[in-house]
Amino acid sequence: MNLRETDVRKVLDTRFIKAYELSYENGVRYIDASRHDQADLAALKSDQEIRRMLPDAVSCVLINETPEGELRLYLTEEFRYPMGQYLLSIPSGLIDPEDRKRGDPLKEAVTREIREETGIRLMEDDLIEVINPLLFSSPGMTDECSAVVRVIVRRDVQKELTQKGAEESELFRGCRWMTKEEVRKILKKGTDDTGMFFSCMTWIVMMAFVSDVFE
Repeated sequence: MNLRETDVRKVLDTRFIKAYELSYENGVRYIDASRHDQADLAALKSDQEIRRMLPDAVSCVLINETPEGELRLYLTEEFRYPMGQYLLSIPSGLIDPEDRKRGDPLKEAVTREIREETGIRLMEDDLIEVINPLLFSSPGMTDECSAVVRVIVRRDVQKELTQKGAEESELFRGCRWMTKEEVRKILKKGTDDTGMFFSCMTWIVMMAFVSDVFE
């Protein structure tokens, strides 16, 4: 179904989230939560434009490979304001306007987010690989989308770890490196080791870590 910009009405405008009423030609009116300005809404894009879209954010599968060849996934506990809870999380964040101006916006955003949230400064020999360039978070409510990027660091980074570079609104409660077996246990249980549920993106990253699809 076609949608014109004149069929869109902004009903909320804040720093990080906006909401629009979409009036489709079949009479359906729908509220779309978005991070985009009105002219850049996914609902107004053609198929080809959507295929060329940059995501709003990056989600990182951050892996440390030990000298013995063991792979460990970086997970943290981050306070999520809509939930009012600390949830098992991954390094992630919005792609900044400055990232979009550079040659590889995804690599720029991943490098910056990992440095801010973990203290690790990625080097040239670290692997940075896009697993999926565009995943829609919840297309029944929002056009928000994220890329999933795998990063493998093959050195001892324990002394680099710090979460002091995070933004003031980002609250963390420690971090951990988890083996595939430890991650599989959490996936099977459906909650973390405190009994708390986690986000679908954390689940996707954990699945990507234990899967052999990306080996």
